[in-house]
Amino acid sequence: MKGFGSRKKIKGSNGENYTVVKKTNGYKVTNMDRKISVDLIFDEESSSWYVGTGTESIRLITFLGGGQCSIPLSGEEVIFSIDIDHESQLEKLISDRSAPINNACPNRR
Repeated sequence: MKGFGSRKKIKGSNGENYTVVKKTNGYKVTNMDRKISVDLIFDEESSSWYVGTGTESIRLITFLGGGQCSIPLSGEEVIFSIDIDHESQLEKLISDRSAPINNACPNRR
């Protein structure tokens, strides 16, 4: 995707239509068929990506440096290595059209 405000329309593997809008700190992904949206937000201070709907958000991943990342899983932090920078990984996720939008986030940031 290009710069701030750019839009991309995609058809998900589930057959539903999505619009992805690039924001200053992440992306807004809208399921056009179900009229629901989520925000993917990058917090530079913590080097973390969050997913949220409205006032609720959950942390997806934190970049620890040196190719190391952590994710919350079943109440614990799992640390692993990654070869691709976070921006490239998110762009790949969006272009793969593989992740349908679910309903509201049950947890908050």
